[in-house]
Parts: sequence; structure tokens; C-alpha cells
Amino acid sequence: MDDRMDEFEERLRSLRPVGPTPDLECRVSAGLDGEPAAAKPRIGIWVVAAGLMAATLVLCVALARLAGPAAAPRPPQPAKMLALIPRRDFTADDPPTRAVYSAALMRSPETLDALLDKHARSLMPPERYPSPWRNADLQ
Repeated sequence: MDDRMDEFEERLRSLRPVGPTPDLECRVSAGLDGEPAAAKPRIGIWVVAAGLMAATLVLCVALARLAGPAAAPRPPQPAKMLALIPRRDFTADDPPTRAVYSAALMRSPETLDALLDKHARSLMPPERYPSPWRNADLQ
């Protein structure tokens, strides 16, 4: 370190705290000689807090009774389905499309089943696919 820092540190070491004044010593001793002040009971704050909590409880109960019983939630309504109206009357010879199947379902579920069976038979000839009821195909 340089000389300036050494001089500064020397001055800092020479500093000492100032002692208490005689007046301060008298006031502190007078305060210690007297009887300690009793802690004031804070009952008033607790009474006010308890009263506010009771009033809040009474208000909540009164509002709940005025509102009446809670209404049961209504069950959800089923979504309304729009009927698919075919643009023309489809025949059984039409290719398998969604419109053909929708038209068949609008007539009846049995009509749709018959159309699905017809299309399945036309797409899967029996000679190419084994039947689950014939054991001869499995040999």
C-alpha cells in the first residue's frame, strides 16, 4: 500500500467512540429505578374482532336463507340433429357413397342394413375370400 493509505488507516485506528453524557446516564438510571409499566390488556381489540366475525356469520346465514334452496342443474339437452335431405331418390344400383347410405338410413335402419349387405357382397366375391362357415377353405 502507499503512504496515503497508511496515514488514513492510522487516523482511523486513533478514533474512539464518545462516551455517554452525564445527562443520559441520569435519565437511564431514573427509568430503570421506577417500576415497569404493566402491559395494557388488549381485550377491546379482541371483542371488536369477535363481534365482526359473528356479524359476518349472521349475514352469510341470512343471505343463504333468503336465496332459498339451490336449484338442481338441468340435464343437458340433446343436440338437435338436422336431417339430411337427399337431392334425389337413390336406387339400390347407385355406388356406395355417404349420400346413398344417408338416404337409406332416412327410410329405415333395415333398408340401410340391406344396402350395406348388397354392397359388401358385390365388393367381396365369395370365391376370393374364405367363408368362416366352410371348413373346406381352411384345408
